[in-house]
Amino acid sequence: MAPPPWLPPLNSHPNYNLQIEASQTYHSIRRTVQRKPLGDATVFFIKLRISVDFRKEDLIHGFPGLCLCETLSIKCNPDTDPGVLARVLREWIQELVPFRMNNCLGIETPSGRSLTSEELFHRLSKFLLDLRSAPENATRQILPVLLKIEKSVLVPDEELGSWISWYEERKRVDPEFEKDYAEAISRPRNEMELYEEATSLMARKSACRSAVEELESVIHDDGEKDDDKIDEGSAKSCSICLEEILNGTRVTRLPCLHVFHGDCVLRWLRGSHVCPLCRHPLPTNH
Repeated sequence: MAPPPWLPPLNSHPNYNLQIEASQTYHSIRRTVQRKPLGDATVFFIKLRISVDFRKEDLIHGFPGLCLCETLSIKCNPDTDPGVLARVLREWIQELVPFRMNNCLGIETPSGRSLTSEELFHRLSKFLLDLRSAPENATRQILPVLLKIEKSVLVPDEELGSWISWYEERKRVDPEFEKDYAEAISRPRNEMELYEEATSLMARKSACRSAVEELESVIHDDGEKDDDKIDEGSAKSCSICLEEILNGTRVTRLPCLHVFHGDCVLRWLRGSHVCPLCRHPLPTNH
């Protein structure tokens, strides 16, 4: 099933931090794995967690864009070549991770320097082989490992605020939306889906000048009852600046009937061609 078009595009912003963490854990392993005869081999039972969130620099908790969990069992013999193990890890992880793995931190990263993709997988391979040879694991043939890949994307305050407002508005009008969103961001995305996502309604293309010039300027009035009634879901506040829209204030109305402060929405449409609330698209120059 393809992801819905309203998911945040994972690769649309150039400023991000990529953190990799690997650790031995003691979570339970399926008995079918434990019963296999291993001889002198060791099985690494790897639980992979991939996450992407969008945040401001001073924000601790971001807006979630991806939360994916997968598992892999890798059998290593005493003579397993580290390069072969690194290649196995690369093939598995890169098939699941929907972004480039360059410039990452973690896995004993030297101070002040990030790792290339090649360095990362060689360090992961070394971490696993060092884990196998550790004295405390001498009698263990199955080693559970937790591998976390966390991407934090830095976005402008105004854009992040609009995403959060959109999310809260969708929750308000659709009781199932929160569940649907959590399910959507927990599914893997393939290369074609990522391309479609990058060109979706949430991609950052400015609205064309003629479309912006044709937008209606109206007087906000909670009591309107005619055909030009302002949509009630957006009438209480401007979801861009998050300030209240007072009765009698002149506002700009988009074709979807959502309204915003004029200056706010004009500034918004210089970097995006979709409504901050419902993602209804305006024409672009592309």
